[in-house]
Amino acid sequence: PDPAPSSDRCGPVVCNPPSGAFFPGGVTTVVCSSQNGGHSSFTVTVTGAVAITLIGPDPMIVECHSDFEDPGATAQDDSTETIPVTTSGNVDPDKLGTYQITYTAPGGSVAASVTRTVKVVDTTPPVINCPSVVVGRLHAKATTASMAVTYTVTASDRSSEASVTAVPASGSTFPIGVTTVTATATDASNNSSVCTFPVSVLLYDFKGFFEPIGNLPELRTLHAARVVPVKFSLNGNTAMNVLAPGYPASIRIDCAEGLPVQGQEAIATSDDGFGYDPITDQYTYLWRTPRSWAGTCRQLVLKLNDGAEYRANFRFK
Repeated sequence: PDPAPSSDRCGPVVCNPPSGAFFPGGVTTVVCSSQNGGHSSFTVTVTGAVAITLIGPDPMIVECHSDFEDPGATAQDDSTETIPVTTSGNVDPDKLGTYQITYTAPGGSVAASVTRTVKVVDTTPPVINCPSVVVGRLHAKATTASMAVTYTVTASDRSSEASVTAVPASGSTFPIGVTTVTATATDASNNSSVCTFPVSVLLYDFKGFFEPIGNLPELRTLHAARVVPVKFSLNGNTAMNVLAPGYPASIRIDCAEGLPVQGQEAIATSDDGFGYDPITDQYTYLWRTPRSWAGTCRQLVLKLNDGAEYRANFRFK
């Protein structure tokens, strides 16, 4: 609407809201005033206006590859009558990106529309697969104390390719003993997963324990206060300094759970000590078990000087 006519006596007239402004549905009062202080007012009535209300958030965040359901919108005119809403725009939940959905509701003389932003994002880290253990084996009489070891770490991601890095890298030179490798998989959205695994570089080809000792997970029953021959093979005579200092050792364990209940301690050897039999290709360590162990369970820990550990469980009676 135009303001009331003015005369030279009144001077310029200013109205608020001004002519041409946007007026909401319902009744709005317009106030006009002149420079000399005169003023007047009138009302503007807009009928048929429609108000649209979004259901749910805006913007809306959707995880890639998840199910997407448009929550929609509602619309009412100025008489609170419900108005049908039409929707345009599509969202592909299997493709990263930003999408727009527009909701439109036609009214008597006024139509309204509202737009919702939908963002399809990837916040799920890739799945990384590390080997449980990687073993490299040097010859017991090798002149070097390290070797190159290769391994494979894989990763998969639902939304993009995942890149894998590992430290130390596959093909690196690993020293004798156990080295922990840390591998990381990263996808295009910078989500990452980490796994670790040991790389063991061994000097000896341990063939397991022999009678009267059983190999894990067996719990072998023995008499206390006896000398137990701990027999094992390293696939040949590799000299007599194969044991790490302080080993073999013993740990008291819970008989039912197999878990340690006492710290590690050195074990006693008989006078005959430690030897190698070339006929059977077996090392023998004569383990003297005290009478006080009767009624307990123990774990034998055999550690070689290449860092490898081998264990066996016992119940003493």
